[in-house]
Amino acid sequence: MTLGFLAGLFLTGGSSGPSKRDSFLRVDLDKFADYRRIWAAKLEVTAFDCGRFVSLPPFDPESSVSMYSYKSDSGLRKYRITYILAADNMWQASDGVKYPEKAKSIRTTRVDLDMPESTALLLRNVWLRILQGDHPTESTTPRDRIPIDSPHFEWSLQRSNAPTLRVQDNFYVHPTPVAKLLEDLSDVTLPAYCKAEPSKRPTIVRQIEAQASALLKLSQ
Repeated sequence: MTLGFLAGLFLTGGSSGPSKRDSFLRVDLDKFADYRRIWAAKLEVTAFDCGRFVSLPPFDPESSVSMYSYKSDSGLRKYRITYILAADNMWQASDGVKYPEKAKSIRTTRVDLDMPESTALLLRNVWLRILQGDHPTESTTPRDRIPIDSPHFEWSLQRSNAPTLRVQDNFYVHPTPVAKLLEDLSDVTLPAYCKAEPSKRPTIVRQIEAQASALLKLSQ
């Protein structure tokens, strides 16, 4: 058996599979459950009825962005975005959760900002459109890349009268245009809004809305 054959077997998963690319997979909450409990306790601490994104890099600190509604002191419904960043990588610090107390001791920083209602609802529509799609639990797409030190991404949406929607990226295949744009919006633009000076936020809001509108068109 040649090395070339082995490489081809790895990249294709050993079968031809359908032509549709599984850029997103349903989340299996039982996989790496101990690790999930640790990072969720630190990164998933708000509502997320307009969407949530969690970034789990192999070496850099984990982070999350959550968008949600809340009632203000005046009783009006307003919308907020929360960005949480760990001080260190919880997986690495705990040696793959062999020493969970080391991960639990890691501190986080948090930014809470109001955001325009129109922006928050547009993001909710994007999350709903993409997450409620027909996504498999296991990839049926032939593998076309080796995920060496690739980050792991998850998206979720809280619903009041229905189960929470959750998908993750399929890092064994190159992302489709929808997946790539969603990754850029979630992992770059939304955190940039949270980190920006107040004078720069309106410009970033327009970028968020442009990316979100493009995603709705691409995912039709």
